[in-house]
Amino acid sequence: MKTIQFRELCEVEFDIHNIIIMNQYWQTGEEYIIDPNGRPDNGLMFLSDCDFEYVDDSGRVVDRAERGSIVYSPVGSTYTCRFIVADNHDKSTPCDYLVNFLLYTESGEPFRLSYDRLLIRPRKSSYFREKFREVTSYENRSFASRWKIKSLLYELLGELSLELADREILKKRLAPLFPAIEYIRSTDISKLDASSLAERCHLSRSCFARLFREYTGMPPLEYINRMKISQAKAKLASGLMSVGEVAESLGYSDASYFSRYYKKLTGKSPSDDIVRH
Repeated sequence: MKTIQFRELCEVEFDIHNIIIMNQYWQTGEEYIIDPNGRPDNGLMFLSDCDFEYVDDSGRVVDRAERGSIVYSPVGSTYTCRFIVADNHDKSTPCDYLVNFLLYTESGEPFRLSYDRLLIRPRKSSYFREKFREVTSYENRSFASRWKIKSLLYELLGELSLELADREILKKRLAPLFPAIEYIRSTDISKLDASSLAERCHLSRSCFARLFREYTGMPPLEYINRMKISQAKAKLASGLMSVGEVAESLGYSDASYFSRYYKKLTGKSPSDDIVRH
């Protein structure tokens, strides 16, 4: 199965299906064993008032997630877990909040967010606690509530992806990039200027380009252009704008350059992707 790293999720188009939400109540020592064939879906759990131990076949603890953590378990993963509930736990409230779901790319291909489970200790633990609580408050609601559940889950996954992306940036060697990444996220894409990003980080252009390539896998200008082409595809598919109008809306003063770059990345000319209504 295709894997898109969790930190990259905020940069891709994707769909969520088959959402199942649960408020879970456990007692200390209870175990949960995943079928040997592996999970049929992705699971995302917030440990509100319990710890979570992974144990091997002999019962030996091999990993542990603590209260306030988020656990992601991908499709196909297998494990046995044991719960340790806080001594002062109010039995009328859930020990954890769980959301199960399937993920699909824009083209309909299923994917997961890691090869193995992830244990995440979020910086904004109180935010994620409330967001999980809000999502799971829709447990057993009517089908008419599905749109609300899905919108909340998009927001939750997006915020968690951004936090993991920020962690990657804030690693010691990449921390100087953070002002540029924040600027890219918050600025109208048509006004982004790759040449000025190094100045925002107080780095030489060569140093900035090296760090930026290490983080994104490509030079700054290519990264920005790829973002623009992604938006251009959506605008062209709407059928509401001409090629020239799309190019101008994204900051390309030369429509011919836009068309050449579009074809280089997509293999098609922009006019081929205009949907005629």
